[in-house]
Amino acid sequence: VLTTVSGADYKDYTSTVNNSVSSVMITPTAADPTATITVNNVAVVSGTASDPITLNVGGNTITTSITDGVTTNTYSIVITRQAPAVLASLYDDKQTAPVTVNEVVVHQNVSPNGDGKSDYLQIDGISAYPDNTLQIMSRSGTLVYEVKGYDNTSKVFDGHSNTNGKLQQAGTYFYSLEYKDGNDTKHKTGFLVLKY
Repeated sequence: VLTTVSGADYKDYTSTVNNSVSSVMITPTAADPTATITVNNVAVVSGTASDPITLNVGGNTITTSITDGVTTNTYSIVITRQAPAVLASLYDDKQTAPVTVNEVVVHQNVSPNGDGKSDYLQIDGISAYPDNTLQIMSRSGTLVYEVKGYDNTSKVFDGHSNTNGKLQQAGTYFYSLEYKDGNDTKHKTGFLVLKY
């Protein structure tokens, strides 16, 4: 959610995201079809998404400029990525080691080349949350994989679409993971890189 704030630019916004959001894309649309648009000084076609912009913990400024050759308007968004949650630990004096609370971590590299390393999308801690739904989209927003109950064993993304069975091209894809934690529904979004 963007909040308009006062600032030096044509329009200034702020937003805050969870630590699980590691990147965003900006989709600027110009009213003038001849206008030139840049996002962080990289040209973007009106109505299409920018390349993923990595978010560091803390404040991240994203600048979008639109010019018609005479007038240039600059839009700035300061996105604050929250710090990671502190990992809680439970200790039982009958055990010799602390038991950590399950944390869901989505690995960003998928390399299904048969070498036994990152051959499928690994999601740490997902077995503790069997009531989950994973969606993976291409950069254009096309759904290439969707499954309920992702489990790192029988239900895995290994580069093949489960909507058409085709092996997907190498590149950047985006995921949306929703899972039930007790009565709470939690969400994680981000990107992954598929390479062979």
